[in-house]
Amino acid sequence: MGWFNDCTGGHGSFMWIGMILFWGLLLFAGFYFMKNYSGSANARVQNSPLDILKERFARGEITVEEYEEMKGRLK
Repeated sequence: MGWFNDCTGGHGSFMWIGMILFWGLLLFAGFYFMKNYSGSANARVQNSPLDILKERFARGEITVEEYEEMKGRLK
């Protein structure tokens, strides 16, 4: 019981608060970095309209004429 009395009265309570703040900050930083920096780099890159147009043409969704017309509008 000696350690409990030392940590709950006087300056010991500041130690508990500091420890809780430290672990809270560490957990927050861990979740923050996992959320923002996990996954592949390609997942965060957005395709430009021209890239989307090229993909649609490659899949055969649009004809050559439609591709050229839309490409001219984008430039």
